[in-house]
Amino acid sequence: MIFLTGVSGELSGRIARLLLDRGVPFRASTRDPGRVAWLTGRGVEVVATDYEAPNFADAVRGSSHLLLLSTPAHDEAVRVRQHLRAIEAAREAGVERVSYTSFLDVDPASPFRAAATHAATEQALRQSGARYTVLRPSLYLDSLGMTLRQAAGSGVHRAPTGEARATYVSRDDIAAVAAALLKGGGHEDEVLEITGPESLTQAEIAERLGRVIGREVRYEPVSLEEFRAGLAAAGFPPPAVAGVGGIYAAIAAGHFDRVTNVVERMTGRPATGVEEYLRGAFPAA
Repeated sequence: MIFLTGVSGELSGRIARLLLDRGVPFRASTRDPGRVAWLTGRGVEVVATDYEAPNFADAVRGSSHLLLLSTPAHDEAVRVRQHLRAIEAAREAGVERVSYTSFLDVDPASPFRAAATHAATEQALRQSGARYTVLRPSLYLDSLGMTLRQAAGSGVHRAPTGEARATYVSRDDIAAVAAALLKGGGHEDEVLEITGPESLTQAEIAERLGRVIGREVRYEPVSLEEFRAGLAAAGFPPPAVAGVGGIYAAIAAGHFDRVTNVVERMTGRPATGVEEYLRGAFPAA
């Protein structure tokens, strides 16, 4: 039996819908089952628990494959503790296989602080004794769409990445890869890097946005200090300023300049590209 965690979230919820559509039985967990009445209404058992709850090991007991979603905690020490406790609980419960949603950047020296969290979690998973698969998605296209809304209005896209390239992937593509893995099995003790079909500079992204909305969008490089100050001035709380700033610093350092064919290989269809995504995100254009 498959067990999904964090099923009220954006990614796990998408995976759950794909499994339901394909007739794959599973159980799931979330802190608040009331948020996923659409699942319980279709006969899915949803357990109220989290990685640090005393009942987490009991909740996953009897499952053969656990999908471990990375938690959203801003404190990286807390995230590592939560992930390691979940892996230990899965070991205690006798779960044979654990798949973990990591991130493309797992360099402990990365300016993106969560990279070290994912590296530590992957290491613990490799040492757990369970069979495992690591899913390493790149940057989310969904987040890029949010970032570019201001650029679409002003005609200027500002970012502290110079000419560095990065690849972006949609949550739908990540979910499709995860659902294919959970349904079909295989890929034991493998790392699957999930990316979009191209690696682009921010200038190229601005150019694609311009094509979509029908007017020029200019890329303007800024320093990381200017970028972080702009986030703070826009009302971002300090943890978000640090997190978003760290991601852009990692882009500038080349940590996301990789392209794979995992989406096409696992799903049988090409990954969504930046311009294709933007045409859906800016339909009025």
